[in-house]
Amino acid sequence: MGFKGSEVQIFSPRPKNKTAANLSDCGCFVLTPRHFACLTHSMCTIPTEKSDNCYRSTDLINKEKIMSNIKIDFKSVYYPSPIVLVGAMVDDRPNYMTAAWFTKVHNTPPMIAVSLGSGHFTVKGIRANKTFSINIPEALIIEKTDYCGLVSGKRVDKSDLFTPFYGQTDSAPMISESMISMECTVSEIVSLPQDDLVIGTVVETYANEKYVSGECIDPHKAVPFCYVSQEKKYFGLGRALGAARSIGKKLIQK
Repeated sequence: MGFKGSEVQIFSPRPKNKTAANLSDCGCFVLTPRHFACLTHSMCTIPTEKSDNCYRSTDLINKEKIMSNIKIDFKSVYYPSPIVLVGAMVDDRPNYMTAAWFTKVHNTPPMIAVSLGSGHFTVKGIRANKTFSINIPEALIIEKTDYCGLVSGKRVDKSDLFTPFYGQTDSAPMISESMISMECTVSEIVSLPQDDLVIGTVVETYANEKYVSGECIDPHKAVPFCYVSQEKKYFGLGRALGAARSIGKKLIQK
């Protein structure tokens, strides 16, 4: 899906709130370096330890009164959303668009999926060349990332906005300024009522070396960000909340 945003905000913790209904207002979520390296994301709205702004999940569970589940708009479900820049050659020039409906879907072979509005200029290039790129931006290019979701390549030439580079194909422009870039070939395009679900096989994955420690993106070197559609704002990272595939082991029955 094409993305339009108007306001930028890097993560800022919010005041305490102990109610289950408003726990997400503390703004706690975390994206781990490993998740960025493998192009997935994780979200946490229930913190696992006390801080100045957050409470343990057990503090909520042990309350006598627990809020009931309520119906919400489906548009609020994907919270927060990863932000990517989709690159494609269109009419013999690089073009980029901002997208929020993106995910990893398979490990071997590595595959990703991104949902884009069928009428987007970028989709025209993806269909024509059967190639595209996925680029994960860093806060240093947040304004340009937002801009790519505000203007269409049909009317504006965005080819000089970033420094492009190419891999095995010559029709999947990648962005040198991004933390991570993936060169992809189209595996399948599923036509939905209003959007095209583009499923791609990742030919090669590249990381900007200034953001890398070992084999992962270092969150102390980079400032990744996500999109919260309800507020139309970008949020950066909060503190780490716990060790993945470890913190839950204490609940496993012995």
